[in-house]
Amino acid sequence: MAIIKFQNGKEVEVALPATVYDAAKAAELNSRDVVAAKIGDNVVALTHPLSGC
Repeated sequence: MAIIKFQNGKEVEVALPATVYDAAKAAELNSRDVVAAKIGDNVVALTHPLSGC
């Protein structure tokens, strides 16, 4: 499991393996307007796998 914190303050827990999209969907933040995410200083696709690091 991983706890994901979004910039808007929303926080969700997702089971790994998961993608950025899976976390956004769990937080009800997925929409057609979202095409990428920022993890740290890196811009990644919604298909980017999340790790437990």
